[in-house]
Amino acid sequence: MSLRAQRRRRQRGFGTMETLVAAMLTIVIALAIMGFFDAQERAYASLSTYSASQNVTRTVVDLMSREIRMSSYDPTVPASGGALTLSPGPTCPNVEEGLRVAMPQQIRIKQDLNGSGAIDTANEDVGYAQVGDQIRRTDYVTGTTVTLVQNVPANGFHLRYFDSQATPAEIVPGGIPPALTPAQRACVQKVVIEIESVIPDPYPDKPDLHSVVRSGVTIRNRWIASNF
Repeated sequence: MSLRAQRRRRQRGFGTMETLVAAMLTIVIALAIMGFFDAQERAYASLSTYSASQNVTRTVVDLMSREIRMSSYDPTVPASGGALTLSPGPTCPNVEEGLRVAMPQQIRIKQDLNGSGAIDTANEDVGYAQVGDQIRRTDYVTGTTVTLVQNVPANGFHLRYFDSQATPAEIVPGGIPPALTPAQRACVQKVVIEIESVIPDPYPDKPDLHSVVRSGVTIRNRWIASNF
């Protein structure tokens, strides 16, 4: 064999089988990379949606907590024409009746924020309630209602009430519809709020996202009165 023929044999290119194998490997690697990035994109979209829902529910719980904490606030003297009347008893007498409605899915509170001796200003008489799949806030002074949270399942908005004992006991609403009596409301010192929101995942083939926020708040005016 001549030297030229030997060089030509050593410089021979890839065969058909080798080319097909290389192509298949390239496709497999490309699909793996695409699958990885698709999974990452799905996870990021789901996480972003869940975080947005958490921010909304946490903001609502924070707002409710601030207003419930100020429930029964009355810097004037109720006995001499203050903004709130006093509970007559027999349980928990002489407590400002700022908690006007206490139900498992509805609450209404009053507070004299500006010390005018009357409930006549925005945010001084407000209520929260679940209506359908929404949680709404109503200002009874201004007559405005705002939807705060959507996609709330049945019983996704739940309120629990506790008294002021050393070991707080739950006061369970009774009747139809279930609600605390005026005497029971006067004994409430702590309210536990729980909100659940069910959000469809951005990708229909994945399960819905459940966002749950829970918080407990003490009615400050009553706590101070019972500890001094």
